[in-house]
Amino acid sequence: MKKNIDILNLYIHNLEHIKARSKYTVRNYKSDLTKFILFIEEINVSYNYAGRNIARQFLDKLSNMGYTEKSIRRITVSIKTFYIWLDRNNYALKNDSGDSILNLRYKKLSKSLPKYLTKNEIGELINIKPDPSNPIQIRNYFILEILYATGIRVSELININIDDIDETNNQIRVLGKGFKERICIYGHEASIALQNYLINSRPILNKNNRDNKYLLINKYGNQLSTRGIQRITNQLGKQAGLLRKVHPHLLRHSFATHLVENNADLRIVQQLLGHESANTTQIYTGINTVSYRKVISEALNNTRKKENSREIHN
Repeated sequence: MKKNIDILNLYIHNLEHIKARSKYTVRNYKSDLTKFILFIEEINVSYNYAGRNIARQFLDKLSNMGYTEKSIRRITVSIKTFYIWLDRNNYALKNDSGDSILNLRYKKLSKSLPKYLTKNEIGELINIKPDPSNPIQIRNYFILEILYATGIRVSELININIDDIDETNNQIRVLGKGFKERICIYGHEASIALQNYLINSRPILNKNNRDNKYLLINKYGNQLSTRGIQRITNQLGKQAGLLRKVHPHLLRHSFATHLVENNADLRIVQQLLGHESANTTQIYTGINTVSYRKVISEALNNTRKKENSREIHN
């Protein structure tokens, strides 16, 4: 009989290497399930004997410790998904069927609409022009442009290689969740920002690491991290005078919302975002409370029309 921690490690390995889940998803599952494993070991119960009642005791304990309803819901999903995997892989679960964790239920939270930037806020952001002599500012401006122009996930963006870019057709080959490949298309403004970065920024940043094939690199020539991009977008948001924190996923939501607002076909938006299910994309339809106004080709360009531009100071 495998020990609790051994079976957990097998499951985490499956998430990483078979299911190809993102490192953030894997990290959350590992954290959630480690808490549960420690709990059942405290009461001297093996994973295959732990049932729904024990899981509820664990969740009640978390609630008493001050965990939010959202966190408890996520942990519940982690536990139930883990036990579904155990069952499907023929690990013998010894508890009674009426007490099975497979029947564990959680309170469904009402789905809130995605937060997004208005077109005016996007205009404030993308009309901050970089200092042409500053390679860091040129890179940061390109990051802002490509995030909004494509709706790409930050985890996808940091892993793009130079060879993935097709400048002739203004498109990028992206490896998304589950190693699924898709094409992200970008427009004229993002194309200009890309060319500026490749000519006037990346060669300077990459002077000490010529073998690095990643598109986005830091000042040392190494792959730019997710956290690094999050800091960049937050900094640019502050410089634009926006009152809310700007992060990559906010720009992804903004991209999708503005497309839907301009009568884009949801199936196209789904493909552009890399959503496996149309139900995930459907949530953006709840944002549009007025009639659709413009065609998809105008959706993103209209945000760029501002008379005055300001320079990035950092």
